[in-house]
Amino acid sequence: MNATVLRAQKLLQTKGKWSFNTPGGFKRMPTPTNVSSQCVAALEAAAAMASVPTTMYAEYFAPPKAPAPTTAFDFQQRLAAFLLVRGAYSFFGHGWITDKPVVWYPEYDWDVGVPLENMTRSGNKFSRRWSRGNVSLDCDSFAASFTFKTMKESPAAAELRFQ
Repeated sequence: MNATVLRAQKLLQTKGKWSFNTPGGFKRMPTPTNVSSQCVAALEAAAAMASVPTTMYAEYFAPPKAPAPTTAFDFQQRLAAFLLVRGAYSFFGHGWITDKPVVWYPEYDWDVGVPLENMTRSGNKFSRRWSRGNVSLDCDSFAASFTFKTMKESPAAAELRFQ
């Protein structure tokens, strides 16, 4: 990086702002897989990172043509994991992609509110309450569940389950 970029990043850091290029800025959270023991370990490790700026990456792929749900590449499970463990300064999405168009998944429009508590665990099922609903991930079945007031369509509650 050149001196101008380094100076700009230093100024951002002193103002409480972060950049993805900041050395040591955002820490990458572990991504859970469908192996129960790895899923549990990834969620516990990511939860321990809640006090630092973090990111969890989603695979790059074209969004579905229909409204949610986006199910390819364990998108729902990764989104659930992110919502279970994210701290105050966290990012979910793609890294820097320079040769592909920007994509927007329907779930990015969800208004999940603010977290009301930290992640809780019952066996290998993890849950977290948000001001507009709940999210859970069962590491044994690798099933994600979202119970949120629907985003723009209706204020009624909607429950979505993905395996």
